[in-house]
Amino acid sequence: MRRTLVLLLRFMPVLTLLTLPPAMVGAVDADWSLVWPLLPFGVLTALLSLPGLRRKPAQTATTAENAVAVALVFPLALLVSSGPHLTHGLSLLDAAFEGMSGVTATGLTRYADIETQSFALKFLRAWQQWIGGYVIVTLTVALLPRGARKAQEMAESDVADDAGDEGQDQPDLRIRARQVSYVYIALTLICIGLTSAAGVSVENALLHGLTSVSTAGFSPLNDSLESLPQLGTVCLMGFALLGAIALSDYLRPLLSGEGLRKLLAVAGALLALSAAAGGLIYWMQVRASAPVALFDAMQVAMSAQTTTGFSTLSVPELEASSKAVLAVIMYIGGDVGSTAGGIKLARFVTLALFVYALLGHRMSRQTPPGGDAGTVLRLIGFWIGLSVIGCAGLIAVGHAPLDAIFEWSSSLNNVGLTSGLSSGDMPVATRLILTFCMWMGRVEILAVLLLFRPATWRV
Repeated sequence: MRRTLVLLLRFMPVLTLLTLPPAMVGAVDADWSLVWPLLPFGVLTALLSLPGLRRKPAQTATTAENAVAVALVFPLALLVSSGPHLTHGLSLLDAAFEGMSGVTATGLTRYADIETQSFALKFLRAWQQWIGGYVIVTLTVALLPRGARKAQEMAESDVADDAGDEGQDQPDLRIRARQVSYVYIALTLICIGLTSAAGVSVENALLHGLTSVSTAGFSPLNDSLESLPQLGTVCLMGFALLGAIALSDYLRPLLSGEGLRKLLAVAGALLALSAAAGGLIYWMQVRASAPVALFDAMQVAMSAQTTTGFSTLSVPELEASSKAVLAVIMYIGGDVGSTAGGIKLARFVTLALFVYALLGHRMSRQTPPGGDAGTVLRLIGFWIGLSVIGCAGLIAVGHAPLDAIFEWSSSLNNVGLTSGLSSGDMPVATRLILTFCMWMGRVEILAVLLLFRPATWRV
């Protein structure tokens, strides 16, 4: 436990970065009800950063302790950055829901009319998602001890993914974190610039740009992307697609043709899945005499596939079959090491190859899979088991089965699309379940489960 606390001290700069910039924006915007809840935490975490960075982390910390430290960063981020939601009209439970949705880059919201809120609050929401979408995991993984590779892999960061195999000379993870962070910043700035050039106001381009590249989904508009120019929507969804690809892949093409082929293959797969799902939704809506525009069907499908959460139509009004399609592709998600949520495309490919080998009698049915296939199957097993329990809990609270499945899928896979369950009056139990679900999905379940293992907390 002591080693875990030392690691958490090393993560304080991440929390400083999360709180001080919105506090400064709040000061410029004269929104003091946002500044005073953030500024003390910003100063405190900055002061705690000094001993945390000076103190050498324990190289003997276990994989569980390292992974738990990464998992605990998100509740801490929620604690230090969500006070302004209380001062802007949300209850304590709704503020926790909104904050967790922000720092996990999910996008479900409890604000009924976000357009009436100050620019500073809208910026805070977008900043929470931009930091939570990639920066939190990237920086915390880079600050782990050099030997904590298993924990880095559990955190599902392409910083660790590029670090080489065990026993090989591994590059400095701080250098790798800096490199992929430059890619993240560059994509965000380009997205904001092009979206503004596409006819979107500078304010909306900034706020949507932050949540697009982070595949997050908070919008400063009540209707998400519906009222934006179509060209602006295309631009934002294009960068959501780029964000759903491992950011380290943008470095690899500079070094090898293999990296470029991998990048194009992932982009092509995400586009193909989105197009197939969008076409199916369009056909099912037409068949049910409730047609939607093809553009809107394609947009919401890509939003679900990349786990972005933007929408140009009313998802609650879609047919049950269309919602079911969206729920499925939300589970697939984007690329490993990207800003996207979900189980991840590569893992589904691994699963498909394993099933193909099994059906083709190339593998003994009595022999458990090993290596990557075994790890993927165990992770998917956890994902399915948790989904069954969570959906049963939501149904027990009184929600319709399809709405429960859809909302759980959106929360666990950090998407942000809603069937309507998250808006309006929501039972306390539902808010607690979905808040916990967003956290579980962001750290990919296993790290949170370790918190409840007694051995993790033995000194």
